[in-house]
Amino acid sequence: MTVRRVPIWPRASLALGLAWAGLAGLAGCQGESPDVPTSSSPQPRLGGAITVGTVEEFGPLDPTVASTRAAAELLPHFCESLYVEDDEGEIVPRLATKEPQVGSRQDDVTWVEIELRTDARFADGTPFDAHAVKATLDRYLSFPGSPRADALAGVAEVRVMEDDVVALLLPGPSRGGEDGLAARLTGWAGAVLSPAQVAAAGDQPIPRPVCVAPFQIDRLESNGSVVLARDPSYYGANQVSLDELVYRFYDNAEQRDQALIEGEVDLAVHLLPHDLDLIGQSPGVETSRAPGRELLDLTVNLTDPGSALASSGELRRAFLAAISRDGLDRAVYSGQFAPACSFVPPRSPAATERTKTCLSDDLALAQDLVGASGWTPPIRLSLTVAQTPDQIQVGQVIKQLVAGAGFDLELVEVTPLELASRSRAGDFTVLLRSYDQSDDPAEIFRQLYLAGGTANWGGLDDPVLASLAEPLSQASDARHQGRVLDQAVDRLNELAVGLTLVWIDRLWAQRDDIAGLQFTPSGGAVLTGAVRLG
Repeated sequence: MTVRRVPIWPRASLALGLAWAGLAGLAGCQGESPDVPTSSSPQPRLGGAITVGTVEEFGPLDPTVASTRAAAELLPHFCESLYVEDDEGEIVPRLATKEPQVGSRQDDVTWVEIELRTDARFADGTPFDAHAVKATLDRYLSFPGSPRADALAGVAEVRVMEDDVVALLLPGPSRGGEDGLAARLTGWAGAVLSPAQVAAAGDQPIPRPVCVAPFQIDRLESNGSVVLARDPSYYGANQVSLDELVYRFYDNAEQRDQALIEGEVDLAVHLLPHDLDLIGQSPGVETSRAPGRELLDLTVNLTDPGSALASSGELRRAFLAAISRDGLDRAVYSGQFAPACSFVPPRSPAATERTKTCLSDDLALAQDLVGASGWTPPIRLSLTVAQTPDQIQVGQVIKQLVAGAGFDLELVEVTPLELASRSRAGDFTVLLRSYDQSDDPAEIFRQLYLAGGTANWGGLDDPVLASLAEPLSQASDARHQGRVLDQAVDRLNELAVGLTLVWIDRLWAQRDDIAGLQFTPSGGAVLTGAVRLG
């Protein structure tokens, strides 16, 4: 088994040829120096299919409502965005052609114009233009409960200026201003749907979205698998070699890993360290890892009047003080992941010693705090977790850790899709959640800890934290931003409203006859330029 460590942001460009020079460049992005091909070297084959094995449910694929990590893996293949992140983490145009430009500005109103590609068509034959972008963004802004509306917060109106120019109205000081707009139009919020589909769907989710992309959704299978077929009308179709991508859903990791070993699966994603034990020294299999942006944390529901944790700050501090991040990492992840001492990614330029330093776990302190709270142990709580092996194990470890402080924790195991539904509805006491984050601490802070944030599922509404939002977004440099982040982390610790646990790296394994894999900044596999060898 060959183990490779991949750089943080391998290149995500679609400019991939099938010549060996192109394949060599891709291999170099994966941290290897490729051998010079000889007449006996395996040659790339055109066509065919690659099968990806996953143990995570996809849920809705409509970018308007999609929320799962598995669906995010599919996104760059069937629905391109206006902007993407490149290998340096910089935001670059994809369906747009330039960075957003200020068209006109008055004292309290700014029109930001975005120029668009003129060589693209949707998979249903509909032209891609500014009218299509407006239809999609209007849908995201108005769709009931749309998680995209938060990313587009501050956009008051979308207007067609020309067929290839769309303008967004930003009244007043907008979060990140025009400079931050491109970042918010990456991923789901920047994915553009066929306007014919948007008109037909109305206020209903779209089961099989049609977009501009290398592939289109061919079929959704009854077992939860998704099959994508190459779109010959794609503007970069001559750079796509595969005919088909198959995302096969497995009930558990053991089935998926065995399928990889036996060659039924070409790529296995979302591995955990213990998955590598099964893969072992299997011939023809390579494993790799990349630093991830996936944050595992606990959220306390502050809106539940009957909850002990919602009513007592001392109990919240006791609960958090009883949990050892290092112990959790060792028990579940073999000690291979980094503790998350705060919501600030350690590699962020704005990270400080304060944001990278964890509060010590202290069982004696936790016991004293419970005694001072006036509550009599055992204090019964429920922890809602996803029905995945690692999250169930995390929940079991937390249950054991907090028991010593007097908490009797009941695990409520639900499917990942039900977890997402319960999260948004506030139907939990304590929630274990795992999700990919932006590398922008200001964006994470706003989503997790400000009233109305898309991931503020615990109902936190604190005036001190709210007062830090503007200075954090308007900070002129990383050092200034770091000073505000220190205040935010101190306040969150004072309130004891949540606990960040672990930053989870991305691990994957692939058959060695696959070349040209790429990876998004968060570690998701992109197979647009992948080929089979031999």
